[in-house]
Amino acid sequence: ITVNNFTVNGAGDTGLYIDNTDGTGTVTIQNGDFSNNAGMGVGVRSNNDILLSNVTASNNPGGFALGQGAFLDTSSGTGDIILTGTNEFNNNAADGLFAYSADDISLHNVTANQNGAYGAYLESCGCTADSHIVLTGFNVFNDNDLMGLSAFTDGNITISNVTANGNDDTGANLYATGNIVVNGTNEFNNNDR
Repeated sequence: ITVNNFTVNGAGDTGLYIDNTDGTGTVTIQNGDFSNNAGMGVGVRSNNDILLSNVTASNNPGGFALGQGAFLDTSSGTGDIILTGTNEFNNNAADGLFAYSADDISLHNVTANQNGAYGAYLESCGCTADSHIVLTGFNVFNDNDLMGLSAFTDGNITISNVTANGNDDTGANLYATGNIVVNGTNEFNNNDR
């Protein structure tokens, strides 16, 4: 399933929802804007990989349970969650980005600021051996009502160039049964914990 150059603004519910839990293919969403919708911006459940590139999902006021900028879930299968390009998830009622993966999670150039819960919540369910979480490029998680970045995995976590300032809880909470590696220039200032 591929969605390219697609905009949904001002929908009465979720901007875009894809359920691929009965399928075997990859879900790819690129060059999309899913903002100002009454529910979440974009939601995807898939047995296989979910790929986002150059996606904006901001200002979605759907409440704490349904107000994520992006809700991505591959826990029903074996898929990875991969974000490339530049992606923005700002000022949503709940998490900016919620990613629950059966395997690896990879983020590149993600901004998730001023959300009503987590800037980004990342969890690998351990459904496939050890799984890894990797953040590359420049990632910003500022001024969120809970943690800026929260990541859990049974593998390794590697982050580079993360800014997580001014959050109402921890700037970055990282838990891995493997190694945690922090590279580049990182800032964790003025958080409440």
